[in-house]
Order: sequence, then structure tokens, then C-alpha cells
Amino acid sequence: MNITNRTKDAFEKAPHSILGYRVDRDENKKTYSINPEYKHIIQALYTDCLAAKNSQDLIALFLRYEKQFGRTEADVLNILVRPFYAGYFKMHGEFQRLEYVPPIITLDVFKKVQNHLQNLIPNLNLNSLTNSKMPLYVPKCHVCCEPLLSGLGMDTIAKNLTAEQIPTPS
Repeated sequence: MNITNRTKDAFEKAPHSILGYRVDRDENKKTYSINPEYKHIIQALYTDCLAAKNSQDLIALFLRYEKQFGRTEADVLNILVRPFYAGYFKMHGEFQRLEYVPPIITLDVFKKVQNHLQNLIPNLNLNSLTNSKMPLYVPKCHVCCEPLLSGLGMDTIAKNLTAEQIPTPS
């Protein structure tokens, strides 16, 4: 694991500040307590997200909570995709409990929201929140359903297509 990944992991486990929590620093240790001003709003955000029936509902949800939090749409989405709010950290695909973080939501609710977001917006790039070079929505090829990545020209794409995958003119 390189220094970049270790730094990112350390920040995910113990952020300097995070909406919904108060961070207290004592020498070499951080402690987190739930900010009661935001607790019920964050819980409602997760509940409302699960009630969204389509991407239009989800966009309306982002806009509504953007105003409530005084943050951007990406910040609202970031709340929904961070396991920190359940008191967990995800490493190598496994959830690890952060004992020093009191959960605002349950891990079960968090997982349900992740599945629901992927169903509502299949092209949603959850990595975009941590990597500013990636777009929030990744377009996918209509033929093979693979993500369209910058830097891939038609020559590279054509080499990887089989004869059955090449669309025929109508």
C-alpha cells in the first residue's frame, strides 16, 4: 500500500471535520460525537433516498437537502455514500467497525442505500467523490455496457470488440 492510499484511508477513518459530527482533539487522538442539530436530518436523508422511485426523485432529494445543509449536491451524495455515518470504514471490500464513531444510521440502512443508488443511477461513479479527475456520472457504451474512459480512441475500442458486438447499420 502506497503513501497516497494510507493517507486516504487515514482521512476516511478519522476526518478532520465531517457534517453531522463534532470532532474533539486530545493530543494524538480524535473523538467524535453526534451533532444533534444534524442527526435527524441525516437519518431522514437516508430514509428519503430509499423512498426515491427514480433518478428525478433523487435529483429533487439532492436539491432539497442541498438547501437544508447549505452544501452542494455532491456533498449530499457524499453523505449517502460514506460508511462513516454507520460507524464503519470499508477496506478491501470489507466493512470494519470504527469503535470511536457513534453511528447515525445502521450498517444495514447504509448498504440498502448503496444498492438503491446503484439501481437508480447505474452509471453513478462513487469513486468520483474521492478522485476529482473522475466525473460524477460515467457514460457507458451502449453495445458492451463498459465504462467509457478518456484516452481510449476508437482504434483501441474496436480491437476489443468481437464481431457479434459491432453494431450493424439499420
